[in-house]
Amino acid sequence: MIVPLEAYLAVLQVERAGHRMRVEGDQIVVRTEPGVLLDPALVANLKRWKAHAIMLLRYEADDRHLRDAPAAKTPMRALA
Repeated sequence: MIVPLEAYLAVLQVERAGHRMRVEGDQIVVRTEPGVLLDPALVANLKRWKAHAIMLLRYEADDRHLRDAPAAKTPMRALA
């Protein structure tokens, strides 16, 4: 997936501010802690990149190669 860096940063800024996001239909729902206000500048930036932010929030990495990998035959050792 390719998205503009600004869209990624918009999502990251909201998360770094302590808010959690999810997608419901074509809307982004932001959950905040009680008593914590959502900065209007963050909202404006998220709205600007809404379509890309939704793509990022819906993305699920294909990690089957990690889950389906056979167990290693030799144990890992710490390097000295």
